[in-house]
Amino acid sequence: GDMDEAVIQLSDAASLLERSFVYVPKSKSYKTLLLHLGEAQLANGQKGEAKESFVRAVLMGAKAKWAGLEANALKLFKKVKKSVYMRPSGKIEVITEPPNVEVYVDGRFRGVSPMDIENVLEGKHIVTLKKLGFKRVTKTVEVKSDEESAELFEDLEYARRHILMKQLFAKLPNAVTLAERTEDKVGGEAINLAKRMLRCEVAVVL
Repeated sequence: GDMDEAVIQLSDAASLLERSFVYVPKSKSYKTLLLHLGEAQLANGQKGEAKESFVRAVLMGAKAKWAGLEANALKLFKKVKKSVYMRPSGKIEVITEPPNVEVYVDGRFRGVSPMDIENVLEGKHIVTLKKLGFKRVTKTVEVKSDEESAELFEDLEYARRHILMKQLFAKLPNAVTLAERTEDKVGGEAINLAKRMLRCEVAVVL
């Protein structure tokens, strides 16, 4: 019943989800939120802002039925969708260190780096990067058709778990030596910690 407050809350939620998009379990929740935001803005007399939210929703691949939009909002969404699909497309060039990183655009898997992502509609898109052992990355990239490509260069940082495992493995030779001197040969704290981190019942160290 309070459209001003609704717009504020939905806008804040959209910004939060966009910044942490790579950790959102299902991108559909963010896309649906954009639809609700556009509808609230339209009801609040903010037609320009509503159009922009719907543009973002269309670029993300949102479907109107997910939010059950009211008649006025649905009409505007369809109009925006038609105009967005008439936009020219561009390209995103993704280069990462290390290479072979999973690349997602607007929640959809597009391949592994290094790569050129073709036929991306003009506008802002969310690119997420994932690789086991490294911190996940979320970036907003603006694609413009008049430019050769939108470039994304990213140096991924090691994940905390990777650093812990590296430190742990450095302790294992000494732990194995100590284990060999005991009767049960079960091992010390380092080997028990390895079992917990690897989520297994028994740690076999070669």
